[in-house]
Amino acid sequence: MAELADAYGSGPYGATRGGSSPLVSNLLDDQTPVGCNVSRKLTHMQLRLYIHIGLWCALFAVFLAFAIPIVGPALVENQIGPAEVNRSIDAYILALTGIEHGSEKLPDVFSRLPKAGPLIIVVRKDDSQSEFLGMMIGYVSWPREIKLIKLATPTAEKELAGINPDSISGLVFCLVDPPAWLGKPIRLGSSIFLVPLPKTG
Repeated sequence: MAELADAYGSGPYGATRGGSSPLVSNLLDDQTPVGCNVSRKLTHMQLRLYIHIGLWCALFAVFLAFAIPIVGPALVENQIGPAEVNRSIDAYILALTGIEHGSEKLPDVFSRLPKAGPLIIVVRKDDSQSEFLGMMIGYVSWPREIKLIKLATPTAEKELAGINPDSISGLVFCLVDPPAWLGKPIRLGSSIFLVPLPKTG
């Protein structure tokens, strides 16, 4: 009977018949901290995720706050991309030559020249205004082939003497007087002259 009491009552393997086993109690006590640790880790991960999302939202809000005042008016006035670039070129050409809407008018004039051969743009070397105007003419002439000649002297006699008229589509002089032997030039502005060379063939 003593052995039965040890099995079902108090003894080395159990507490009382109606009580709980110490082994079961210890097992539950060991699992309780593990569950709490997992819960804390999940909460910590969720908190980091919320902070991360909140930080990116804040950065995006700051970006919009700075971008909207700049991009908004440009979108409304349609001043983004090539339109804005052409507007700047128009302002430079107007200041240097007096031609309004030069980015539209000059390409229209050049389109009437022969397609074969490059368009020769003659500028003065070491003259910033002449060189800058030549670059503007080259830009608005795209995709036509362009060749830039920089003169070291006020006249273009020597540099142009060896040019074959059949190999080029025309000559544009920027703040340079065309040689008289080229014939009467076409004045495009206060400082631009166009000489469309006739083909000999």
